[in-house]
Amino acid sequence: MKKPLVVFAPTLAAARRTAARFPGAAAAAPRATRALTAALSSGRPVLVSDPPRRSARWEAEKRRVLLPAAPELLRDAIGGIASIEPSDGPAAPGGPARAHWIPGDLTDRRADAILRGSPAPGLWIVEDFRRVRLSPPVLRRLARARVRLAAIRALARAPVPRARAKTKGKMAG
Repeated sequence: MKKPLVVFAPTLAAARRTAARFPGAAAAAPRATRALTAALSSGRPVLVSDPPRRSARWEAEKRRVLLPAAPELLRDAIGGIASIEPSDGPAAPGGPARAHWIPGDLTDRRADAILRGSPAPGLWIVEDFRRVRLSPPVLRRLARARVRLAAIRALARAPVPRARAKTKGKMAG
C-alpha cells in the first residue's frame, strides 16, 4: 500500500484543491508547513503543485523547502565537513571539495558571513527545511555563488502523476 501524499502548493487553498484528487493526501504551503514537518518523520512523499504561471517567489520557496538529501553528497564532501582547513586528498570527481555544516537556523546574516569567508564551501548542509530562513535575494546570491543547500533530513519527493490518456470509444490493442 502506498503512503498518502503531502501536496505542496503556493497557497493552502491550491494545495487542498490538488490534495482532494488523492485519497488521504494532506495539504501544505509555504506559510502552512505542519504537513511537511510530519512528512519528515513519516516519510510521506511530497508532490509539488506548481501554479499555472511562473512565480519568482514560489520558485524561491521551493528552493528553500525542497532541499536535496545530504547523505549521498556527504560521501563526496566528507573530508571537509565542519572543518576550516581543506581536506588533504583531492575531491571526488564532480563533488564538492568541502562542505559546511550549519547547526541551527541559516539566516540571511549567517549566509552573508559564510559567503564573506574565504573561500566559502560549495555545499552547505542544514538539518532540514525548517532551519532555512533565507530571503529570496539571499537565495539568488547563493545561486550566483554556486552554493548548493542540502538537508540531513530531506523531504521525499513524489513522482508527478502522469495524465491518463483519453480514449473516446477506441479500443486499446
